[in-house]
Amino acid sequence: MTATFGDIIREWRAVRRFSQLHLSLEANTSARHLSFLESGRANPSRAMVLKLAEALAMPKGVANQALSAAGFANTFPSLPMNADALSPVRDAIALMLANHDPPARRRGRSQLEYSQRKQRRHGAVCRSRRGPNHKSRWRPN
Repeated sequence: MTATFGDIIREWRAVRRFSQLHLSLEANTSARHLSFLESGRANPSRAMVLKLAEALAMPKGVANQALSAAGFANTFPSLPMNADALSPVRDAIALMLANHDPPARRRGRSQLEYSQRKQRRHGAVCRSRRGPNHKSRWRPN
């Protein structure tokens, strides 16, 4: 089941802890119009969807979902992490992580103290530093 535009705005308003009045002031619209948008009594324009997404500081992927739910085409591009266009980004991340590897051994410090992980929003490990005795490979999820 896909979420409606009103559901997405209501959810992100709760995430940001905004009241309808606060969000309407941030987006320069009336609280009544915002209420109508959330309940489905009014249809948003493309500009209004983008204005609300900016006021709620939505990630670009969620803004695309809001645009789709309102019946508009996506504005922001999205690529999977294993796309060829992102290979320079993956190489840069690998280089930064390689340059931050710890020294071979230090007295009294465990390998876990040195491990540092780059995590996604829900905790899945995307890439981690190798550590002194650990071999890792880039594995997009």
